[in-house]
Amino acid sequence: MKVNLGCGSEILEGWVNVDVRQLPGVDVVCDLKDLSQFANESWDACRMSHVIEHFTEAEAISVLGQVFRKLKKGGKLEVYCPDAWKLAADYAFERKISIKEFSRLLFGNQAYPEELHKMALDANRLDDLVKNAGFEIVTHNPRPNAYRYDLGVQAVKP
Repeated sequence: MKVNLGCGSEILEGWVNVDVRQLPGVDVVCDLKDLSQFANESWDACRMSHVIEHFTEAEAISVLGQVFRKLKKGGKLEVYCPDAWKLAADYAFERKISIKEFSRLLFGNQAYPEELHKMALDANRLDDLVKNAGFEIVTHNPRPNAYRYDLGVQAVKP
């Protein structure tokens, strides 16, 4: 089973699309902080695209720990989020983005309660969270066709 955790409207064919809201194409609606409805070691892959920043640090540690338990040995994890370092540099030094865009990308759109960003991440912090959950980092790539501030890490459960 491949799980698209926190999918929002980004529905992936061939994946179990999981979100906190009932949206078209969502297969499972649940609180992403409680993955107990899924059996341990039942997932082949987990994708978290622009989800981790919506948790506090403690919540992110818990969720990544649960994802680790849900994945089979050799299971793959992909995590994507805004790159706070690039955002800050482009705003503060390069003036490539406006304060409005900087705020939206750093703090979320905030159209509903779960859309608030509770944590800013750069490559080092994201790596630390993923490694501390027990994963081995494989590579760092943003999503295909992603925007400039996309940060990505791909990892595996040893």
